[in-house]
Amino acid sequence: MKVNWLKQVNLKGNVLDIGTGDGINLKYYSLYKKNINHITCVEPNVHLHTKLLQRAKQYNLPVELFSGTFEQFAKKNPKLEFDTITGIFVLCSVDNSEVVIDGLYSVLKLGGTLALFEHIKQQNNLILNIIQILFLPVHLYYGGGCNLRRLHASTLKKYKFNNVKEEYLTCYKILMLWMVKFYSFVGNKPLVY
Repeated sequence: MKVNWLKQVNLKGNVLDIGTGDGINLKYYSLYKKNINHITCVEPNVHLHTKLLQRAKQYNLPVELFSGTFEQFAKKNPKLEFDTITGIFVLCSVDNSEVVIDGLYSVLKLGGTLALFEHIKQQNNLILNIIQILFLPVHLYYGGGCNLRRLHASTLKKYKFNNVKEEYLTCYKILMLWMVKFYSFVGNKPLVY
């Protein structure tokens, strides 16, 4: 599924990946490395940096690591712009997803692509919604502060994007009890706004 999702993204140019973690997804980025000039990975968890850099070397990717949050990165590098911005399971963990989305939009080049793949709140299924509510405290603790109950689509709709591709997926097989809803967003910032 991740490879198919990245095909929609059209990874190219200077790429910003927020919340890269230990670099587990870099193997998928390597499939598109002929189109990538540089990847800036933003990851606040220093315990994941060694593995991230090992994977970047393993896949021969031009990676630069910023140790900190996206907000810290944006403050330190206010003039940088990116052709492609990616984030997988990041907005569920940040303090204020609206502030982060606003910041991502501001560093995205005109015509650039923003691609996010996130956990989101169950809305249309009462039983799954209740299970998600009951499971949330456990997941917040063991999932590094990841909040499964956020809605990102409404925030993203505040911004102008072209060629928007949204997809909602539900996973029923995690821990047999944990029903998770995922949201995928790919959109291009207009050349003129």
